[in-house]
Amino acid sequence: TLDCGQASNADALVAELFGFSKRSGFNVDAAGRAGKALLADGGILFIDEINSMPLELQPRLLRLVESGRYSALGSGDEVNVDIQVIAATNRDLRELVRERAFREDLYFRLGQLVVTLPPLGERRADVVPLAERMLAAAARHFETGPLHFAADALALLEGFAWERAGNLRGLQHTIERTVLMLDAGRRRVERDDLVLPDLLAAAAE
Repeated sequence: TLDCGQASNADALVAELFGFSKRSGFNVDAAGRAGKALLADGGILFIDEINSMPLELQPRLLRLVESGRYSALGSGDEVNVDIQVIAATNRDLRELVRERAFREDLYFRLGQLVVTLPPLGERRADVVPLAERMLAAAARHFETGPLHFAADALALLEGFAWERAGNLRGLQHTIERTVLMLDAGRRRVERDDLVLPDLLAAAAE
């Protein structure tokens, strides 16, 4: 996984993706360091928040996607890899292309197959099973013992405007906060126990 949203700058992202060659002269071990492109050889490179990738790095990614070739930092030698690239974005890349913040050729190269995940507000039936799964995961993580939701708590979660409160992440953070604030020994999460987030965006008219 290459998380573009976590990189501090373009240089750090280049190093993360392509790595360093042997005796590269950079402040790394003389044996070099493999980048995500090489680590994904024979498998899948997942690029998260590709909308955050700096424009100057996008031609190098395009070449990697098209030819499977790249050069590690500190070397002019080319490396061949066999990878499949899956990219995720939290912004509309078509809009970024129109704003000249994302390369059109890279957009079309990555868009061979596009899967659009609708917001939770458009798939209410998914909220309850997702919430119950997240509650079980949070209970294991915080070692509280098994927990379950009261019916009115599930109804509130199902009807909440998650599209204005972080969508899937907002739901997950709500459940984790709720579990952390739950009194010791409690096994049922009631409606009033839910620590709901603020609604950040204005309602659509």
